Amino acid sequence: MSTAIDPAQAFLMGGGGGPPSIFNKADGIGTIRRITIESWEYRAQRDDDGKGNYKIKTWDSTGEPMMELVVTGQTDLRDPSNEDDDGKRRVFIKGDMKKAVGAAVAAAECDFIGRGGVLTVARIDKLPDEGKKSGAWIHQARYVPPAASFLTASAPVTGTPATPGAELDLSGPVTAAAPVAPAVNTAPAQVTPSVAEALDAAIPAAQANLVAAGMVAPAAAPVTTILPATPYGPVDPAVMAALAALPEAQRLAALKAMGVSV
Repeated sequence: MSTAIDPAQAFLMGGGGGPPSIFNKADGIGTIRRITIESWEYRAQRDDDGKGNYKIKTWDSTGEPMMELVVTGQTDLRDPSNEDDDGKRRVFIKGDMKKAVGAAVAAAECDFIGRGGVLTVARIDKLPDEGKKSGAWIHQARYVPPAASFLTASAPVTGTPATPGAELDLSGPVTAAAPVAPAVNTAPAQVTPSVAEALDAAIPAAQANLVAAGMVAPAAAPVTTILPATPYGPVDPAVMAALAALPEAQRLAALKAMGVSV
């Protein structure tokens, strides 16, 4: 059941416009999309006839509107036919999508989504074309809250599971068809001489700033031990330690015998 939306209401409240959906009709099982959340709107679900006419969807039993959460955010998706496409997309959270996203938010130990959080959603199966939920998609989701989202890439990714309904790994990017492990660079990092010089120059200044701010203690002055010289060269530190344990008269006699002026 649907109720027509007044055109003025649609104009004021955002009906008839906005970024496209993160999924389109061509996206099949195994399609994964990732979005960095910027805003959301809790509103009544709407039917669009494609001509700018909208109707509010309502429950047959009560006449109350069917609600949805519309999340808007940034993706790496681009429509090559639209030079003004900035990658903004929307996720229409309702039905099975609501269950998947709700479970993902709970799994992240959060009470709700947040700006800057990263939401990854996958289509993992589709219901048969029969009944009230004819052709409805089955989803899997993962949510990373804002405090940790800087560790997660924001690029949308696609892949195809071996079996419809199989869960996908949404923790990192995958390539088309099958996951491919990213190349690992095992070579040690190289620092050019110019970078090394810049680091050598910057480290003392940074250390001084930290000391001035009281964040670290000043480095202790190096202790320099001047060993007495003899005609045969400096005295071995071990010998000096042994001499220090002798009575003073014996120590002075030994030093004189070694040619040390005392």
